[in-house]
Amino acid sequence: MKKYTVDSISEGKATLLLREDEAIHVVVDTNELPKNVAEGHILNVSFTEENKVKQVDILKEETERAKERAEALLQKILDKNK
Repeated sequence: MKKYTVDSISEGKATLLLREDEAIHVVVDTNELPKNVAEGHILNVSFTEENKVKQVDILKEETERAKERAEALLQKILDKNK
């Protein structure tokens, strides 16, 4: 299994960015993902040989830590521009 970030969800498709190299992305049908998946979630995903989602787990704690880091970085940028 590899880690992906849900970059976007639109029209029944989700774009997943590979965490180790976000230049690599995969587009999957949202019906292959858990119902509660949202943009920004970090997932562990494995695929079949036909590039269908075989297994997926939402990494809630890792997602929360990434969100906190992003918010702290944004606040630092905003404070710097005051």
